[in-house]
Amino acid sequence: LTVDSVASIISSSLERVRALRNEVTAQSERLSEQLRTSVLDGLAHAFKTPLTTISVASAGLAEVAELPEEQRGELLGLIRKEAERLNLITEQVLRTARLEWDKVLTLTCVNLRVLLEETISVLGERAAGKIGIVQQTERMTIEADRAVLKIAFEQILENALKYGDPGVRVTVLVAVQGSTATISIHNHGSYISPKEQQLVFTKFYRSPTVVHRANGTGIGLSVAQHAVTAHGGTITIRSDKGEGTTFVITLPITEEEGES
Repeated sequence: LTVDSVASIISSSLERVRALRNEVTAQSERLSEQLRTSVLDGLAHAFKTPLTTISVASAGLAEVAELPEEQRGELLGLIRKEAERLNLITEQVLRTARLEWDKVLTLTCVNLRVLLEETISVLGERAAGKIGIVQQTERMTIEADRAVLKIAFEQILENALKYGDPGVRVTVLVAVQGSTATISIHNHGSYISPKEQQLVFTKFYRSPTVVHRANGTGIGLSVAQHAVTAHGGTITIRSDKGEGTTFVITLPITEEEGES
């Protein structure tokens, strides 16, 4: 009788462990699927700008029969540059599509300033001379998936440039407190009401106050939030009608300094 009772207890405990393990696995798969979908959305969203540039440059070459050699060379160079950018984005899409459920993120030591500078470079003419980085700390290394985090920064910086006052620089402030890195991206001129500060992270949501100011799909900030959350971080908004809007990203930081 004692053996039967113990066996029954063990069997019941094992069943609960199996149920819990299945539940954790299912939840992990759901989160992985959400992240992968968001990353693919972001990469697809990134196709739009180079395609538009190539289309416009090609139209210019086709419509003007005799362009000066210098202008013709500039347009051809622009088409080549954006075609290369599309190729890189395509590689990212394919890499993301091949990711296994338990390998959504490929973590390496990444220097935040270097990554931000690379992101600004990717934005090209839209960001040239329009974004300033203020570094308040020497510790800049975090453990992150370089490609995924770059997508998040690109979406937020592009958003800040798009809706800020023309001619006013976007400020990126990087600071560290304890084991947390904080990246604050501020533009002047935009305002997001408290009611909308969570809605803007909803896929396809676009505020009625800005829908006519600039083109957009409402995907970018949703992608950014998923990417930041996957890294164990948070993203919040501070907004004031007089001061503008700041997106505040927090990320865990590694103990030892390194660069990638």
